[in-house]
Amino acid sequence: MTSLILLALLPSSLLAQGVPVPTNTGVCLNAEEAALVQLVNNYRVQNGKSALPASRWLVTTGQWHVWDRIANNAVGGVCNPHSWSAAMPNLWQAVCYTADHAQRAQMWAKPNQISLGIYIGNGFENSADSGVPMTAAQALSQWQGSTAHRDVILNQGSWAGISYGGLGVGVVGNYAVLWFGDRTDASGTLSACAPTIDQLFSSRFE
Repeated sequence: MTSLILLALLPSSLLAQGVPVPTNTGVCLNAEEAALVQLVNNYRVQNGKSALPASRWLVTTGQWHVWDRIANNAVGGVCNPHSWSAAMPNLWQAVCYTADHAQRAQMWAKPNQISLGIYIGNGFENSADSGVPMTAAQALSQWQGSTAHRDVILNQGSWAGISYGGLGVGVVGNYAVLWFGDRTDASGTLSACAPTIDQLFSSRFE
């Protein structure tokens, strides 16, 4: 309910930016997002790690970030895919994230910013880009192929000392992000969106 209120309070001029905010933002997981949660948790379990709940605020953060990438892309020059635009100053602080991780505190703070202080933990992000519409499998494959990203997912290497309380995802267009948080989300979890009437109808004829 809190996420729905946040969406309702945002000015329509900011919501649009030429790209509508997906209606499931902060509400539920689209099909690829739900698949990504399952694939990541399967991968963690296969490697001796526990499955993690889909945190309401980590998912919401991920969903907003992929929308921001499409609508207001802040990436370019020295600003890498962990950057955020200045399109929503009432929800997050803009940041040009550079390769030296000098802005790491701004990444960690995004779930707290977007939840308006409700989520009190830090957030850590993996990001994936594609030249075609992103799928859950493609995103996970990208991260598995990178030691740094794989270590984040599996709590290993420099991440071994951090205890995750949940995860979040966002998959829209050619982008996917994966978030982990170091606190259990007191606001609970988000689950897959209910199928639409069209999906239910078409499934009867498969």
